[in-house]
Amino acid sequence: MDIGDIVKNSLGYPLSNKKNFLILGVIILFAEIYSIVQSFGFKSSIFGLFLILTLLLMIFRSGYNLRILNSSIGGYDVLPDFGNWMGMFKDGVKIWIVLIIFIIPLLILLFVFGFIISLILISSGASTSVLGKIMLMAILAIVGIYLIIVYPLILMALANMAKNENNISYALKLSEIRTKISEIGLGNYIGWYIVTGIIYAVIIIIGTTIIFAFGLGHVKFIGIIINALIIGPFASIFLYRSTSLMYRSVLELENETDSSEDPELTI
Repeated sequence: MDIGDIVKNSLGYPLSNKKNFLILGVIILFAEIYSIVQSFGFKSSIFGLFLILTLLLMIFRSGYNLRILNSSIGGYDVLPDFGNWMGMFKDGVKIWIVLIIFIIPLLILLFVFGFIISLILISSGASTSVLGKIMLMAILAIVGIYLIIVYPLILMALANMAKNENNISYALKLSEIRTKISEIGLGNYIGWYIVTGIIYAVIIIIGTTIIFAFGLGHVKFIGIIINALIIGPFASIFLYRSTSLMYRSVLELENETDSSEDPELTI
């Protein structure tokens, strides 16, 4: 599959099963319930409960994302069904564990870099306000650069985990993942990531714009509901379908290589 085919397929895939699309949208909607409450100007005293609810639902959402990877890598072209909710929750926890592991180097980098910059600025006699602005700009720059470089690796790591029975250890086999990326071709992989990333960003911007537009009309909650039910699930499904198809193209290349290396048996 070339990049164009992957993107075209991934854009059509979210509506391959409208019922499952809607279920995912409802999960995201309930995760956004606190934002809806806030849009009415209410200040809830049970923020902690809303936070726990949001966290649990986001874990289920992550579990479904892994299910999309599993299904798509396995060759299925329709959104997978929900069900086995406990298994999906466990899969979501696995994704979060992988994400945390990949984020740890970023936290260490931020701590070391922030400490060094603080020493330099303090020794130079910079004011607190200047120090704060420079630190914020440095943090945003580091986070942005790190995510741009590492996030495509995370996506491939999750796909590798999905291919191997959701075993977390396969998400951490960086040498194996780098080999798969090299089989695709670094240029092709970067091209896929840029195109997919731009489309994903456009979808998110559309959702943000919808919320902002309804907010201007003092009915922000309608924008949040539309974003949660339609834009959010579409963006998520598109991203993970695209990732799985890119990973599947690696498996196809490997199968072709294996076939070419096996001598044809003749009698």
